[in-house]
Amino acid sequence: MHRLSGRLVDRRANEWSVRADYRCTDWGSINEVLFGGTKFPTHFPNFFGFDGNRHVQQNQVQVGFDYKFDLWNVRPVAADPAVPQPAQDVVVTNPISDYFLHWMDRANEAQATQPHWMTPITTVTARLEQEFIYDQYQEFLQNGSEINNYFAGKGLELIPTVSNEILINVPPDQARLSEGSKVTPATGFADGNFVTIKQRLLSANEENGNYILSAFLGAQAPTGITAFPNRPAWIVTPTLAGGWGIGDFDVQGTIGYTLPTDERNPAIHS
Repeated sequence: MHRLSGRLVDRRANEWSVRADYRCTDWGSINEVLFGGTKFPTHFPNFFGFDGNRHVQQNQVQVGFDYKFDLWNVRPVAADPAVPQPAQDVVVTNPISDYFLHWMDRANEAQATQPHWMTPITTVTARLEQEFIYDQYQEFLQNGSEINNYFAGKGLELIPTVSNEILINVPPDQARLSEGSKVTPATGFADGNFVTIKQRLLSANEENGNYILSAFLGAQAPTGITAFPNRPAWIVTPTLAGGWGIGDFDVQGTIGYTLPTDERNPAIHS
């Protein structure tokens, strides 16, 4: 096989160009045997048929153009030296863009001044964290039924400032199985503590005391299905959370007070 190609390019400024390509490919000669309308290579026995040679050559011509869309590379216009130019203004950054550009810097600063413990299961931590949490557990009730809880009211945790955290939680998806009991099976979302604000009050990392104390304020909406309601009203839950570490061990805990918007009695949980 032999190939010969050439290209002619005409560039107009830096934005676009015109090109023309010519390609000639010589595949050489092919010996074939034609028998009954079917072609066979020459290594097949030629009992009947016709022998022949065929020379294969391919010629291609291609024409095209390119255009470069450079919307962000605006060329400055040359200033006239005879005309005095005004002094350049100080560039003012957008505070909103600057806030999101330095999001991780604030999060790293907040986490550097607190203990670096693991996030506990089921309960929440007093530490400021930036993560997505998924919890799942299985509960066996005294009436013989079984409840499978997915998400368990956990979700996305973000650190908007050096001392605050916002929790955007997913409502728990529950499945109640009768397992031989008289309880009616049910599947669906329960009431969700959809948002919680966390304020860190005191903290020190492992080198400076290894402790933390934070206050929470959560809001729960009555969005669950009929089988899994806590109360037919909104619920506000103020909570205190803290922890203290000793060496490789730490103790973490929470205590909260449930305040429903109806007239039922509140409840303390920890």
